[in-house]
Amino acid sequence: MPEDSQVHIYHSKKERLWVKQWLTGMLEANRYNVTTNRQQAPTNTSRMILVLTPELFDEPFCFQLLDAIEGKTVLGIKLRDCEVPEEISSECTSYMDLTTTDLSDLTFHITFMFRIKKALKLPVSICSA
Repeated sequence: MPEDSQVHIYHSKKERLWVKQWLTGMLEANRYNVTTNRQQAPTNTSRMILVLTPELFDEPFCFQLLDAIEGKTVLGIKLRDCEVPEEISSECTSYMDLTTTDLSDLTFHITFMFRIKKALKLPVSICSA
Protein backbone atom coordinates (compact mmCIF):
# COMPACT_ATOMS: atom_id res chain seq x y z
CA MET A 1 0.00 0.00 0.00
CA PRO A 2 1.45 3.40 -0.92
CA GLU A 3 2.53 5.47 2.05
CA ASP A 4 0.34 8.40 1.01
CA SER A 5 -2.81 6.34 1.56
CA GLN A 6 -1.85 4.94 4.99
CA VAL A 7 -3.45 6.23 8.21
CA HIS A 8 -2.88 4.93 11.75
CA ILE A 9 -5.46 5.60 14.49
CA TYR A 10 -4.80 5.63 18.23
CA HIS A 11 -7.85 5.31 20.49
CA SER A 12 -8.99 3.84 23.78
CA LYS A 13 -10.72 0.47 24.06
CA LYS A 14 -13.91 2.30 25.00
CA GLU A 15 -13.94 4.09 21.63
CA ARG A 16 -13.34 0.96 19.52
CA LEU A 17 -16.86 0.85 18.06
CA TRP A 18 -16.96 4.59 17.33
CA VAL A 19 -13.59 4.37 15.59
CA LYS A 20 -14.75 1.41 13.52
CA GLN A 21 -17.99 3.09 12.47
CA TRP A 22 -16.85 6.67 11.98
CA LEU A 23 -13.17 6.53 11.08
CA THR A 24 -12.02 3.14 9.86
CA GLY A 25 -15.18 2.49 7.86
CA MET A 26 -15.20 5.88 6.12
CA LEU A 27 -11.49 5.87 5.38
CA GLU A 28 -11.50 2.30 4.04
CA ALA A 29 -14.58 3.07 1.91
CA ASN A 30 -12.49 5.82 0.34
CA ARG A 31 -9.68 3.32 -0.35
CA TYR A 32 -7.29 4.37 2.39
CA ASN A 33 -5.34 1.74 4.31
CA VAL A 34 -6.12 2.04 8.01
CA THR A 35 -4.44 0.48 11.03
CA THR A 36 -5.26 1.06 14.68
CA ASN A 37 -3.42 0.73 17.98
CA ARG A 38 -4.50 -2.92 18.01
CA GLN A 39 -2.02 -3.38 15.16
CA GLN A 40 1.52 -2.10 14.87
CA ALA A 41 1.76 1.11 12.87
CA PRO A 42 3.62 0.50 9.62
CA THR A 43 7.03 2.17 9.72
CA ASN A 44 6.17 4.25 6.66
CA THR A 45 3.01 5.76 8.20
CA SER A 46 3.26 9.54 8.18
CA ARG A 47 -0.40 10.26 9.03
CA MET A 48 -1.96 9.59 12.43
CA ILE A 49 -5.29 10.24 14.13
CA LEU A 50 -5.59 10.50 17.91
CA VAL A 51 -9.11 10.05 19.31
CA LEU A 52 -8.77 12.19 22.41
CA THR A 53 -10.77 10.96 25.41
CA PRO A 54 -9.90 10.60 29.11
CA GLU A 55 -9.48 6.83 28.62
CA LEU A 56 -6.85 7.23 25.87
CA PHE A 57 -4.33 8.43 28.43
CA ASP A 58 -4.96 5.35 30.61
CA GLU A 59 -4.10 2.90 27.81
CA PRO A 60 -0.82 0.91 28.18
CA PHE A 61 0.49 2.19 24.82
CA CYS A 62 0.05 5.82 25.90
CA PHE A 63 3.65 5.96 27.13
CA GLN A 64 4.90 5.31 23.58
CA LEU A 65 2.40 7.71 21.97
CA LEU A 66 4.65 10.75 21.91
CA ASP A 67 7.46 8.87 20.15
CA ALA A 68 4.99 7.40 17.65
CA ILE A 69 3.48 10.73 16.59
CA GLU A 70 6.59 12.89 16.69
CA GLY A 71 7.23 14.55 13.33
CA LYS A 72 4.09 13.07 11.73
CA THR A 73 0.96 14.69 10.34
CA VAL A 74 -1.35 14.23 13.34
CA LEU A 75 -5.05 14.97 13.59
CA GLY A 76 -6.34 15.18 17.16
CA ILE A 77 -10.07 14.50 17.40
CA LYS A 78 -11.45 15.45 20.80
CA LEU A 79 -14.44 13.16 21.20
CA ARG A 80 -15.07 13.88 24.89
CA ASP A 81 -13.78 16.51 27.26
CA CYS A 82 -10.36 15.61 28.60
CA GLU A 83 -7.08 17.16 29.60
CA VAL A 84 -4.62 16.66 26.75
CA PRO A 85 -0.96 16.76 27.80
CA GLU A 86 0.92 19.70 26.24
CA GLU A 87 3.50 17.33 24.70
CA ILE A 88 0.71 15.56 22.80
CA SER A 89 -1.31 18.63 21.80
CA SER A 90 1.81 20.38 20.48
CA GLU A 91 2.43 17.45 18.09
CA CYS A 92 -1.08 17.67 16.62
CA THR A 93 -0.88 19.46 13.28
CA SER A 94 -4.70 19.70 13.11
CA TYR A 95 -7.47 19.48 15.66
CA MET A 96 -11.22 18.82 15.69
CA ASP A 97 -13.36 19.32 18.76
CA LEU A 98 -16.44 17.10 18.53
CA THR A 99 -17.47 17.48 22.16
CA THR A 100 -20.48 19.65 21.23
CA THR A 101 -21.21 18.09 17.82
CA ASP A 102 -24.46 16.22 17.22
CA LEU A 103 -23.02 12.95 15.89
CA SER A 104 -26.52 11.75 14.95
CA ASP A 105 -26.80 14.49 12.31
CA LEU A 106 -26.97 12.61 9.01
CA THR A 107 -25.06 15.30 7.12
CA PHE A 108 -22.22 15.28 9.63
CA HIS A 109 -20.36 12.33 8.08
CA ILE A 110 -19.91 14.15 4.75
CA THR A 111 -18.25 17.21 6.25
CA PHE A 112 -16.40 15.02 8.75
CA MET A 113 -14.70 12.98 5.99
CA PHE A 114 -13.84 16.15 4.07
CA ARG A 115 -12.26 17.68 7.17
CA ILE A 116 -10.24 14.51 7.86
CA LYS A 117 -8.91 14.37 4.29
CA LYS A 118 -7.97 18.04 4.41
CA ALA A 119 -6.35 17.86 7.87
CA LEU A 120 -4.26 14.81 6.96
CA LYS A 121 -3.55 16.03 3.43
CA LEU A 122 -4.80 12.73 2.03
CA PRO A 123 -4.72 12.26 -1.73
CA VAL A 124 -8.02 12.01 -3.58
CA SER A 125 -8.89 8.34 -3.74
CA ILE A 126 -9.44 6.76 -7.13
CA CYS A 127 -12.18 4.17 -6.96
CA SER A 128 -12.27 1.43 -9.53
CA ALA A 129 -15.55 0.25 -11.00
